[in-house]
Amino acid sequence: MVDLNVSNLQVGKDGRVSFSGLGSGIDFEAAVDGIIAAKRIPIDRLEAKIDTNKSKIAALGVTRTLLTSVQQSLTSLHGAVSFDSSGNLFASKQAFASAARSDGASPSSPANIIGVSVTASASAGSHTIELLQTAEAHRVGSSEFTSISTDLGTARGLAANSISGTIEIAGKSITVQSGDSLNDLADRINNANTGDAPTGVTASIVSTSATENFLVLTVDSTGKTLGSDVALADPDNILEALGVLDDGGGFANELQQAAKARFHADGLLDSRSHSSDPQANAATPLGLAGTLTFKDTSGGTIGTLAYGAGDTLADIADAIANDITLAAAGVSAGITTSGGESTLAITGSSAFNLTDSGALKTSLGIAKDPLVIERDSNTISDLFDGVTLTLFQAEVGTTISIDVERDLSAVKTGIVNFVNAYNGLRQELNRQLNTDPETGEIPEDAVLFGNSALKQIDRRLEEIVGSGADGISGAFAVLAQIGVDFVANGEQEDATLRDTLEIDEAALDEALLNNPDDVKKLFEFSFSSSDPRVVLLGFNGSTTHKSGGYTMDIDYDEGGGALNSVAMSEGGGTVNGQGITVTSGGAKGLKLFYSGDTDLTGVQLNFTVGVGAKLFFDLGDMLDQTNGLIATEVNNLTTQNTTAEDRTTAMIERLDRQRESQLARFIKMETALATMKQLLEQITQITDAMFQDR
Repeated sequence: MVDLNVSNLQVGKDGRVSFSGLGSGIDFEAAVDGIIAAKRIPIDRLEAKIDTNKSKIAALGVTRTLLTSVQQSLTSLHGAVSFDSSGNLFASKQAFASAARSDGASPSSPANIIGVSVTASASAGSHTIELLQTAEAHRVGSSEFTSISTDLGTARGLAANSISGTIEIAGKSITVQSGDSLNDLADRINNANTGDAPTGVTASIVSTSATENFLVLTVDSTGKTLGSDVALADPDNILEALGVLDDGGGFANELQQAAKARFHADGLLDSRSHSSDPQANAATPLGLAGTLTFKDTSGGTIGTLAYGAGDTLADIADAIANDITLAAAGVSAGITTSGGESTLAITGSSAFNLTDSGALKTSLGIAKDPLVIERDSNTISDLFDGVTLTLFQAEVGTTISIDVERDLSAVKTGIVNFVNAYNGLRQELNRQLNTDPETGEIPEDAVLFGNSALKQIDRRLEEIVGSGADGISGAFAVLAQIGVDFVANGEQEDATLRDTLEIDEAALDEALLNNPDDVKKLFEFSFSSSDPRVVLLGFNGSTTHKSGGYTMDIDYDEGGGALNSVAMSEGGGTVNGQGITVTSGGAKGLKLFYSGDTDLTGVQLNFTVGVGAKLFFDLGDMLDQTNGLIATEVNNLTTQNTTAEDRTTAMIERLDRQRESQLARFIKMETALATMKQLLEQITQITDAMFQDR
């Protein structure tokens, strides 16, 4: 191998210096390079192939990214099954709130009274809320301090440094030092409200003037009371000295009692509380006769009460309150007065119903009261499934109507995202697989022209998108019927736009508004079972539609509380506990859950397979990291390059050895010629000298 080449100067590995053509006049280095260049042509071809394969791998990476984008756009459109339906755009919900008052007054804005958020698990429908009271935190204050920076004793008008000891909140001991200021005490209480076991009580200082300062303790959780729900102890009478507690151990300055949120919802009635309409006079004879019968929720009689024409509203209340049998059952009654009118209130420790042989109940309008629901917090997520309420302010008499509806705008956005992702992929396929429409030649950047993997992807996309959903017939079987159709190829100046999709927004909006369930079936996997105890847990690309569906028999082990086996009308399946997996046949890939506890026979399973479901799983197969079309093609090209690179390395090493050998031969020839030339010159000199002497 030549280490240095400066014109015809040659320095070999052995350090010997030679000059090309010095003796022969022949530039042997150029001659050797020409020979080697001719022999290097196969290497150049291999290196070109390696570069081409690298370009193909890069282009396949672009295709993989675009395929992934299409699949991701279908993640929420193909009917994915989840516990809370969060992965399904067709289950997404939105809420609207409005306010009204029965007395004709103007209600506050719903947004000022209540906040509403919904998840996909919420059921479409309407709810009503009347907020009677928001939850409040318990808050207590101290007596006045003249300073927030001097010691507590001095600031309270007591002896300097006279307040020290410990207080205990939620089991944590808080030390009060004699020199502590109000600031120090507040900081120490707040420090105790940190870590893994916080006290749940926050301290703050309210300064009404430079010499009027108050310590305020607030329970962090609404509806909880300091001293009962949150333990409070004062072993050294520190809180009493601060004016938080009085000498009897009670709160000296209770600023806000703990309160639970209270509200009515959906017109629910309280069977433990019955009231009459307001009456003008509780002392006027009612002029009615009959018998009130009190019954428990199972229909059994708790007690009876006879009334006569001379009885007044007050008499009825007294008779119920003094009835021994009713009292033993927890039933009592009384008169409440408001605005000069009287109301009969009947309450029970448990639910009860009233029947009347006369007209008293009807005449007085006795009925169950609205149920008062209570919560500790102003954030309520356990009232309506999938709905979270945030309570802001109470407004008695104002009813908030909450309408939960499908979020069709989210579905439309999902469909638009799919079309955009599909078109991006389609344009890349067009660039790679089509010739120039004007010249008929293959574009220079179409490195994947004729690639079998891309051809399969192209064919499969057209087949799925063009054929529509399996198992659906009628007005919503293909995408074109909801306004998603192929472009008119003849109108496209840009050849890469051929066979892309376009959206007729008016048609799509109409389909979503008037036929959302049909649009849903067009895209997703839609399952139904003749027995509601058999529910869908999952499916895959092997699960295919069959006209007439499939039937299933379940053998249940009542003693063991689990499934023994399952038999299918086509194929078979395995069981695990209450779960069923279909492992063969047309329904292969179905995962089901059986919530029953008996054998079942002839359960009918039907499902349709939408465009989104078919395409989602087909794309998954194409993108499979082991056996997918893209992975297989990339692996083949990578293997080809590895083999070619190994061959290239070996061939280059062989050429290097050949070049060294050729150079060595030329050097020997040069050396021999130089020696012969030197001898010739010597002979010439001798000859010339001999003839010169004559």
